Amino acid sequence: MVQGDVQIVPIDEGPVVLGRGPESDIRFMDTEMSRKHCQITGAGGYKVVDLGSRNGTFVNGEKIAGERTLKSGDQLKVGQTQITFEAEAAVAAAPPPPPPPAPAPKQTATRKLSAVVGETRKSMKTERDDVTLAPGTQPPARPAVAVAPPEPPVVEPEIIPDEPAQDEEEAVEAKKSPTESQRGKRATTRRGMAETSRRDADRPAPRGRKKMSAAVVGGITGGALMIVGVVLFMLVSRSQADAARLKEMRAKLEDELSAINGLSGNDSIGRDERVEKILANPEYAKLFPAKISGLRADHDTLHAQAEADRAAAPHVAPWLEKYAKVREDRATFEAQADKLFEEAKGLHEKYGNTVWGDRVVNAMTEIKTFVDKNKK
Repeated sequence: MVQGDVQIVPIDEGPVVLGRGPESDIRFMDTEMSRKHCQITGAGGYKVVDLGSRNGTFVNGEKIAGERTLKSGDQLKVGQTQITFEAEAAVAAAPPPPPPPAPAPKQTATRKLSAVVGETRKSMKTERDDVTLAPGTQPPARPAVAVAPPEPPVVEPEIIPDEPAQDEEEAVEAKKSPTESQRGKRATTRRGMAETSRRDADRPAPRGRKKMSAAVVGGITGGALMIVGVVLFMLVSRSQADAARLKEMRAKLEDELSAINGLSGNDSIGRDERVEKILANPEYAKLFPAKISGLRADHDTLHAQAEADRAAAPHVAPWLEKYAKVREDRATFEAQADKLFEEAKGLHEKYGNTVWGDRVVNAMTEIKTFVDKNKK
């Protein structure tokens, strides 16, 4: 597996597969590289062949299609890894990389133990480095990564500067624990605060301050009373307005119901239209829910009767007009009496339960009386 610093990997003439999968001959830790990305062959001259990789294989910045012959110094880009192809002679002449410089020791003189620790080189690098392949020999199946061990820390002896001599009183004070010193300071502070509080309590308040406090309290109380008064006034005014509106709407509803009751009982269509107008008013439903609920229940029957009367009108009304004209001429009436009776009978069977039913029955009675009288 190739990872970390620049490495020189020798290859022979056989095909060598490069990729990130375990089946590759030279494996790279490169997520942009395919599992079997490309291969290098040495038969008849070294060539690189792309194995259908996802991101392609580049030689000297140009993406190859199929295979490309390699010469010493060619730059290959496989995924995010840069590879330099060198001939065997060029590889032998390449000098080894210089060793990293040793870290400079750093000394610190304190009262505590100080140490200089050499900087430990990182064993794994996150950045991808260049890899150099050279023809000649077959690489091992699983090449290892060389990691330099960390250098042992260099420990400096503690440097303790000389301290001046103390007299006996200073030594006693120095030997006191911090807890005892803090406890004495807190006790002194509490006594001082208590004496200050007693002096402030015994001191009479200034006369101006008393007057100002009374004025502030009075202002707050007056403002609160004013707010309460405004709220009560608004509530009373709203209640009065609601009562007036309720009275007005009740009178309006009673007038409309009286108008409906004043209509003829046979005028189901007119009664239905007026009731629907009342039911469509949302204020009536909100202010008088019980009365509107009862009116809605009665309206179902009234509406069905009105619909039947509307359906019968186009058929019965024209026949009644024709009957009235025929009856004015006695000879015509006598000649068409039987036909008119059969027509009236048919209309009665269909629309006898409507508002037109009684008028059709009256016409049938007149026709039958006329026919019976003429037969005698």
